[in-house]
Amino acid sequence: MQVLKSHFIAYFDILGYKAEVCKNEQVFFRKNIYGMLSFHKGMETLYKTMMNLPKDIMEHQKSLIKYKLFSDNFVLYVPETGDKKTDNLNLALLMDACLNFQCHFCRTGLKVRGIITRGNFYADEYFVFGSGLVNAVVKEEQINFPIIGIDDIMEKYDEVSQLIQIRETGKRLKHLDFLEYYYKRYETDKKHEKIISMLHCHSKLIDSTPFKRKTMAKRMFLIIYHNEFCDRHGFESQKHKYSLVEKLYKVYFRLIWRI
Repeated sequence: MQVLKSHFIAYFDILGYKAEVCKNEQVFFRKNIYGMLSFHKGMETLYKTMMNLPKDIMEHQKSLIKYKLFSDNFVLYVPETGDKKTDNLNLALLMDACLNFQCHFCRTGLKVRGIITRGNFYADEYFVFGSGLVNAVVKEEQINFPIIGIDDIMEKYDEVSQLIQIRETGKRLKHLDFLEYYYKRYETDKKHEKIISMLHCHSKLIDSTPFKRKTMAKRMFLIIYHNEFCDRHGFESQKHKYSLVEKLYKVYFRLIWRI
């Protein structure tokens, strides 16, 4: 008899998915979804791209991550064993997979929003179930920005921050820092061509997020995140230049969100 067991769960979806599909679903499918499926066809492909984790961790945890995809919804999960050392490694592996996804989606011009949490979960070939998944969906809907957030209940797994790039944004909102992750991967490249290319892709994400009532907070978050990364690593020429309206809104945004 199958029983519910505790898992670490990453749940995220694509922002603006409905509008993109309605605009031209064939182009969207070929450019993004088909590409994503090819990218993630086998977990072996993903493991080979996880360059930021030590090799012994990769070998020990090989093929541990399971996943389910439905339309623009993604669920990745690994078991929670109760052994703190093992669970920190399992969680690091899950986060690394999510960071790979974020890098991939940024390159294809898509914004994702999600949450990493823990709870009871069951999945088989046809069915997913559990309070952990319900909690993940609820928490994901509460996130205002295009990030993969980290639930407060993950705090006891503090050692994972030694392996994974995590950023804390205002109001104690922790999330995966995929630009920093990408930088760590390619920082030895003196010309920084790959990093600059990723920054160009991220700039396009900003440009594709209109400064309108429903999306202005998302746009401002992306700008601040982008520019702070550029300041930190000396990419001054890649910074987003604020318009006058954005400068004014930035003051209000930082006051409200403490970012």
